[in-house]
Amino acid sequence: MNKRSVAWLLAVHALVVWLAVPFRIDEFRLTWAPMYAIQPAEAPERRSVVLKDRERLEREGWRAVRADGGEEWVRRADLNVAPRNMWRLYYERSWGHPPPRFKHKNSGGATLDRWWLGIAPGEPIFVENWERALLVSVNETLGRAPGAPDFIVELHAERVRMHFSSETLERLPDTRETARLRWRTEWNAGSAR
Repeated sequence: MNKRSVAWLLAVHALVVWLAVPFRIDEFRLTWAPMYAIQPAEAPERRSVVLKDRERLEREGWRAVRADGGEEWVRRADLNVAPRNMWRLYYERSWGHPPPRFKHKNSGGATLDRWWLGIAPGEPIFVENWERALLVSVNETLGRAPGAPDFIVELHAERVRMHFSSETLERLPDTRETARLRWRTEWNAGSAR
């Protein structure tokens, strides 16, 4: 390969990489990193964090209601997922919080990529129904199909949100939150995503 070919190759590479920035191409394979950081807006007088009780996920996990009306616990071991992935599923996806790549790509107002895709400023680019995705994933992992008596139709999750004063870091009263994910009959046609 001669010098001219190498120069053209480097110029094309640079052009492609720099076009990825205004078009906000997350996970662009030549950069190998998310391109945006977002800071959620939170009340300035306090900061909050979710208590991630990993031992509880090992013991109990989700409280599941089956189609036959029975109840059971769906633990991490039942799903055969890593502990870090389990707390993300339980403490984040159960409440509809997307993974960082969804948040990053959907952040921002009037951006070039939204204009290019014909999407209004502030409208999400990626939309996922986390309730359906979790129920489908749990049922498929456990080998259960819609219509079966052991099919899980509801998942219940609980978490504790700890609050702290932004100025003194004094602990404020905790709040308990619950999430209830329910299977909808229109999803029976095709449980696969």
